Amino acid sequence: MNLVLIKDDELKTIAIFAVSIDISDRIKQTNDIQRLNNELLEKNKELEQIVYIASHDLRSPLINIEGFSYELSKLSKGISESMSSIQKDKLKEFSDVYSFIFEEIPGCLEYIQASTKKMDALIAGLLKISRLGRESLNVKAINMNEFIADVLQNFSFQINQKKAEIIIKKLPPCNADILMLNMVFSNLLANALKYTQPNLPPIIEIGGSKENGITTYYVKDNGIGIPETKLEEIFKLFYRLSNDNTGEGLGLSIVKKIIEKHNGNIYAKNNEKQGSCFFIELPAN
Repeated sequence: MNLVLIKDDELKTIAIFAVSIDISDRIKQTNDIQRLNNELLEKNKELEQIVYIASHDLRSPLINIEGFSYELSKLSKGISESMSSIQKDKLKEFSDVYSFIFEEIPGCLEYIQASTKKMDALIAGLLKISRLGRESLNVKAINMNEFIADVLQNFSFQINQKKAEIIIKKLPPCNADILMLNMVFSNLLANALKYTQPNLPPIIEIGGSKENGITTYYVKDNGIGIPETKLEEIFKLFYRLSNDNTGEGLGLSIVKKIIEKHNGNIYAKNNEKQGSCFFIELPAN
């Protein structure tokens, strides 16, 4: 075995060289991560711009479809009223004409109008999402107890209609954009009042706490709950928990985007007995 003697100053040189390489690698990795983050931000901005332009341009032809279908509906109704003076027994001799005027045309127009309304709601939702990425936050201190009381005022009819019980715990204040936060809680309350158990009055509880620089709020209900496998999917674009064709599957996507814009977090869990609970985490400052 050959022994190689290295002078002390040579050891220092080797050590300095090794540290230099390590620091250079770390700097390169940091720069690469920063570059990729910048590219991702640019791509997100481009995507938001594409969604905004596409959604905005789709509204013009949609407005025309809505307008002309409404005019056709009026004309169809006028024809039906004009022909009502003719005895239906005689009119039925012309079975095709009778079917067209009194059944098929009104049915087709009703379907067109329902579809355009749904498309209009989808476009409005996409525009809202694209705008959220560009809007700046107007952050202010919010008294959450007063804030929730105001939000609940807008749901007075649904609450009375469903005979819902609303439990409000003492809520810590927070700093947020009040208009955006209104959208968040309005969406969660609307879902809690919508996805209820049959023949069971809704019970909705809203509470919160502040700990380790994080303010957490929750909206808990006794509704139908969420399948465990869907607890993360519900925040995806166009995802609908129910197949009843109501809603566009954009509400929780918008909620998540708003909370992330506040550097916060939102997630859902199922309650031990029944129903679900949504948690919102916001930085205290």
